[in-house]
Amino acid sequence: MEEKREILDPEQRAEMHDLVEAIVDLFDRNKVDTSVGMHALCRTIAYGGIQLDKLTKRQLVAMVVESVSAHYDSFQRMLKEREGLND
Repeated sequence: MEEKREILDPEQRAEMHDLVEAIVDLFDRNKVDTSVGMHALCRTIAYGGIQLDKLTKRQLVAMVVESVSAHYDSFQRMLKEREGLND
């Protein structure tokens, strides 16, 4: 089953970026541990009811894993590029 990804409109993208910045600031100010951050992410997804009515548990977990993996890879590339600039 192929999932269609919804494209965010400019207002939704701005709202998402504001939310991400607020979460990052909160995590940074409180020196949040990775396990705490992951727990918060999972609870947010569960309590927020994000597409829970449309997806099976397996589909939701697969989407979360894929998204986290893609962001992890992106940040790793960014860190390597940054290290290259500092050499």
